[in-house]
Amino acid sequence: MNRRQFLVNSGLASGLLLLLGNKAFSEESRRKKAGGPELITPQNSTAKAVGYIEDFKKSPKAAGNKCSTCSLYVKVKDMDGKEVGTCAIFQKMYVLGNGYCNSWAKKA
Repeated sequence: MNRRQFLVNSGLASGLLLLLGNKAFSEESRRKKAGGPELITPQNSTAKAVGYIEDFKKSPKAAGNKCSTCSLYVKVKDMDGKEVGTCAIFQKMYVLGNGYCNSWAKKA
C-alpha cells in the first residue's frame, strides 16, 4: 500500500468512526429525553437552597404540609409506587408528592 492509498483509507475510516460515534450519541440523547425528567435529589443546589427533603414527615417545619398539597405542584404520574409531579421551582425535574420544601404554598 502506498502513502496516498493509506491516507485515503485513514480518512475514510476516520469519517466512518465519527458518523458512528455521532449516531450513538444521538441515540443516547433520544433515550434520555424519552425517559422524561429525572427525580430531584436533596443534593441538587436548588433543592438545598429551598430546603427540599424527600419525606415531609422528617421536617418539623412541614407541619403536615407536603408537595402534593402545594399550589406549585402538579401530579404527573406514579414512579416506583410513589407519586411524582412537577414543581414551578424545580424546572425540568420531578419532585416526590411526599416531599417538602420551605417554599410550600397553600392551594387556593
